[in-house]
Amino acid sequence: MGQFVHEELVGACDQRLGLFPLYSALRKRFPFRIVAECKIRQVIALDTTQNVPLTQTENGTIRITGSRVSLESILGQYEQGSTAEQIQESFPSLKLADIYAVISYYLNHRGQVDEYLGEQEMKAQSLRDSIEADPVYRSKLTDLRARIKSRYDSQHRLR
Repeated sequence: MGQFVHEELVGACDQRLGLFPLYSALRKRFPFRIVAECKIRQVIALDTTQNVPLTQTENGTIRITGSRVSLESILGQYEQGSTAEQIQESFPSLKLADIYAVISYYLNHRGQVDEYLGEQEMKAQSLRDSIEADPVYRSKLTDLRARIKSRYDSQHRLR
């Protein structure tokens, strides 16, 4: 009897959606169970997609929608073992649900995201190399190091 009732309830849900003729008879016998079963089936049918709060900027950087936090920042902490709650402590402007959604997206699309992260790392390394190769930058860096060393030496002579 239990299996038959379940099949009738599923059929009743189908009737409610216009697919099965027993709805009116079953509704009289099992009014609450039919409604609950139909609601469960309808919710499952509606939750088949997930919006991921990611936005790609003009320069190609992916950020959490509505913030300046980059995908790399979230995933860097995640890869170091931080939980979503710990990540939210570092970025209080983000919603916890958005952090979970980003992590879920990463886990479901790891190949694509890893490819993006690799491209971003190559761009960053290229930019670092070009800055460090600039003679003006090297000159300023050398001067800065000399001033820091001078200040350090003068402070330690006083002791």
